[in-house]
Amino acid sequence: MGRVIENKPVINIWLSKYGFEYDSNCHVGNCRGFERFYESSDNDEITWVVISLARKKVYVSTELKHYDGVISTKDFDIPSNINPNIEAEFIPWLDSVVG
Repeated sequence: MGRVIENKPVINIWLSKYGFEYDSNCHVGNCRGFERFYESSDNDEITWVVISLARKKVYVSTELKHYDGVISTKDFDIPSNINPNIEAEFIPWLDSVVG
């Protein structure tokens, strides 16, 4: 068996289940990471969520959809007791942050 078969699963395989895609220059945080956006129920706001594993941070930015205005931007350190490579640990924490 070679490198491909023996390779451990890549984190983006399971992050894609949650709608995240890898981007080399994310919308928020100006970094490489996994990015996704959510629209509000009234379609007036978009919330961007970026996971930067290199920086061990999650960036969350909410913008007005039709006016290109930023309402809020926050960043969260991924706690040292949360392993972002373990789905069962990381996703519940991420969900609590993104809300």
